[in-house]
Amino acid sequence: MAPGAVKSLVIMNSRTNGFRHSLKSSFSHAPRLRALRCERRDRPKTDSPLLTVAVFATLFALGFYLRSVAREKEPRPEMTEDRIRQQWRQLGFFCELDDEKKTWTLTASPAGLLYFPDLLFGYVSDPQNASDGHQEHYGPYGSLQVMTWPEAGFDGRVIRGSLIALTHLAELIEAKLATAEPGTPIRIRDEFAPDSRYTLVLDVRADKFDPASPDPERLGRAPPAPRPVLGKSASR
Repeated sequence: MAPGAVKSLVIMNSRTNGFRHSLKSSFSHAPRLRALRCERRDRPKTDSPLLTVAVFATLFALGFYLRSVAREKEPRPEMTEDRIRQQWRQLGFFCELDDEKKTWTLTASPAGLLYFPDLLFGYVSDPQNASDGHQEHYGPYGSLQVMTWPEAGFDGRVIRGSLIALTHLAELIEAKLATAEPGTPIRIRDEFAPDSRYTLVLDVRADKFDPASPDPERLGRAPPAPRPVLGKSASR
């Protein structure tokens, strides 16, 4: 055989052996690939229906909270002075919160102040107010807030307590107004909530007192008189 033919056979044989070795390596890895595919196929799903429900419940609760906050911050529509007076008179007393003195002050005649315990009795008798955290707003500005809460107290936002505690407050006010005298304020805190930072003050006025008259925010303010111009002659 010619030397050139022998050389060609050697080259072809080496190429054949290389191809066989490559093919053998490929087949040796094939079971591992199938195993990996089976592992991925058999791996349990991490998406649980309970997790989905929990996410939706959280989003719903967050939306409800933001809606309630926005509702509290929503300004009341503009009212005329006659409308404001009418709502104070329907309430029966004037209500003012003083954060500096830490007082809730209700101002009216004894008959007018009795509207407040009536308001509390009506609040307690409403089944919708039985759950903790529920509250109602009263007055032309919605500034008087009564809230159902396990701990009784007065604070810088609401007058709160359980239904039993609010009933006790109403009865306490009725008892104190039975002997009230105009000009002598009644202070209530220790009998209702000794640890409260604020105090309820009943400012007792004479009969036929108008509860709209002490409103300092909208009513009874006359524009200031113009000041005379100094340093100029009256006549030119």
